[in-house]
Amino acid sequence: MNDDQFSVIKDSALRDTLSALIGVLIILWFALRSWKIILAVVFSLLVGLAGHVRAWPCDGRAFNLISIAFFVLFVGLGVDFGIQFSVRYRTERHEQRTSTAP
Repeated sequence: MNDDQFSVIKDSALRDTLSALIGVLIILWFALRSWKIILAVVFSLLVGLAGHVRAWPCDGRAFNLISIAFFVLFVGLGVDFGIQFSVRYRTERHEQRTSTAP
């Protein structure tokens, strides 16, 4: 990529990040329907991303397109895992509640 293409990414980064965040929250809402669980998934994503950002400067290189691709992959897989884990948790919780009821 040349400098012009990087400048386009830089100029639209805030808009793209906000639209992606809103999209992820909408997907999480349709999948989970619980703000507590959604906040837990978002918190775990943020902790994971913060750990990645914190460890990256130790490598001595600047962020590049691979870093951006990793962020996108991390968020996508993290949201998918969070949904799967939360749905399983909710299922187990409801099964346990119905099995102990008289």
